[in-house]
Amino acid sequence: MFKIFKKIIKNNFQRNNYKKANLNNEKQKSENTLPLNAMKVHCIDENGKKLAKDEIFYGPKNTRHSYIIPSFKNYVIYNITGNLQYFVDNNEVFIEYQKLYGKPVSVFFINIENYLLLKSPEIKTGKINSLYQVKPPKINGYKNISHSGNLNGTFNNKVQSVVLYYKKYDWLQLTNVNFYIKTSQITKVFDNAELSKPIGFIPQNSIWKIFAKLQKNDSIWLNIGSDQWIIDKEFTQIYYPFGKKLTNTNNWKFQKMNAAAFLKTKRTQIFNYPGGEIINDHVKSKKVMITHSILDNENILWYEINNLYYIKSSDIQKA
Repeated sequence: MFKIFKKIIKNNFQRNNYKKANLNNEKQKSENTLPLNAMKVHCIDENGKKLAKDEIFYGPKNTRHSYIIPSFKNYVIYNITGNLQYFVDNNEVFIEYQKLYGKPVSVFFINIENYLLLKSPEIKTGKINSLYQVKPPKINGYKNISHSGNLNGTFNNKVQSVVLYYKKYDWLQLTNVNFYIKTSQITKVFDNAELSKPIGFIPQNSIWKIFAKLQKNDSIWLNIGSDQWIIDKEFTQIYYPFGKKLTNTNNWKFQKMNAAAFLKTKRTQIFNYPGGEIINDHVKSKKVMITHSILDNENILWYEINNLYYIKSSDIQKA
């Protein structure tokens, strides 16, 4: 009995497979006899410009089509018109892409006197590879003197910034300097180059490094760091701020110079004064400016560089 039942199941299974195969064959024959329709795919940007070559696919009418939508760097899809799933009559498919926005460009407006903002920053935005332009605006009472960053550029995937520096109109000349002074009296310190309420005092006979010198219409100001300014009075300029007082220099031969030179190597001993202490043994640049030459009692020739430090003449590269 079991064998007969098993045989019946086997015969039914074979009959079902035969019917299924016949149906598939009939479907395939039906599709093969259907007229072929074309699907033309266009990939364009928001301005209608082609991003890739057009593609054409053919298939039986009303049959499905699997299409992998392409991706393009710095673009995102925002609209599709036409039928991407089926082969239908007159099927023109447009896949529209939009360019992504780049990282913003920040614009800052800085008062060179105290490095504070003169107005709120501006943010410029645009799509990747599109152009941007920064024009320094007019600010009442101030004049644009310099900038950092690119005034003209393109938006990209990096954060960019432009810093516009302004100075007051009564500033005649601002010079970056590098020297030291010694005060002869208690001196008022201001947070800008104006005779306003002082923010502090520096003691008499103290030594200070000067970073900038400002010539105004009616006065000269010295910057002692950040937003700290003092009025230039009877200060004593010193060249040896880190060393003891020089003695026995009466027979030294001094000669003022103003010549560019090159060191033999960046690994050069730097002295705080001729024959004094070594304060450094490495310089950032081999190019230096010789401001004085000094021949000491032992007939050793020294060069003052950049109005501040000293090296032996043997460290200078000969022409």
